[in-house]
Amino acid sequence: MRPSIAIVGSVADPHVRAVCERLVTGARPVVIDYSAYLTRFAASIRHEPSGNVRLALDDPDIGTLDQVRTVWWRRPLAFAHRETEDHEHRRYLDIQSEFFWTGFLALLPPNTLWYNDWRADHAADRNLLQLRIATELGLTTPDTLVSSSAEEVAAFAPLHGEISFKSFGGSRRYWRPTAIYSSDAIAALWRHGSYPLIFQEYIDGEYDYRVVCIDDHTTSVEFHTAQSRYPYDVRVDTSLPGREVILEEPVTSRLRRMCNRLGLRFAAFDLRRRRSGELVFLELNPAGQFLYLDQRAKTDIVGAMAHALCVN
Repeated sequence: MRPSIAIVGSVADPHVRAVCERLVTGARPVVIDYSAYLTRFAASIRHEPSGNVRLALDDPDIGTLDQVRTVWWRRPLAFAHRETEDHEHRRYLDIQSEFFWTGFLALLPPNTLWYNDWRADHAADRNLLQLRIATELGLTTPDTLVSSSAEEVAAFAPLHGEISFKSFGGSRRYWRPTAIYSSDAIAALWRHGSYPLIFQEYIDGEYDYRVVCIDDHTTSVEFHTAQSRYPYDVRVDTSLPGREVILEEPVTSRLRRMCNRLGLRFAAFDLRRRRSGELVFLELNPAGQFLYLDQRAKTDIVGAMAHALCVN
């Protein structure tokens, strides 16, 4: 049967496996791992003069995708073209593949529900835009500097007791957790040349929160980071337990409004509570992790995600 749910990601992603196991009986998902495009499968687009469109993969179990009504944009991997030392040729293949897949996805039916539309996902994954919108909506945000200048950072640091720094993103090889600033730490990172990093006033507090919004569903998990082996980044200490809580309504309402402003149906927010009790917005991840919340706080975000994919 033709699939009704398309998941653009990897079958090796534990989030994908967990959600697929919870889909309702009769749901017809297909996982499109476009990193394997041109190496393990082909795909075709037929746009007829009449306006009819046919989107097909060369997998006989999938066939055409004209019955897809929901798409989960779940952290697709980079294109994995055949090994070549010709970097120009690889870049050429990347450009051709990117244009093919963005065109492919743009031709899905207009009533398709996206979690999230890849264009909205790309735009929302910009920290400075997030900070601007969060401030406009009345959320408290930290004093922030984005810079590749050691002089600018040195002038910013004394304005606060401590400042932290982090990168915009990363990979398995280059992932770096949020850390506390020191001139030696930055000199070590920039020893081969400077690049932009995010520097922020360090929010002194004991509790961090990850808030997951899926349409009107909201789950908030609290972590007592003061008891963590690494209190600067909740992702590092995987033994730290969490507990589901209900955050104050003005905050969760503003987070949902932020999703609407950015065109997102799914988002994972990170916040920290000052010792004074004030919640501070840190960042939004439009494709954030949530399986660890179910494991460490006994929430059921996997179930909420599976339900959302099946409602259309």
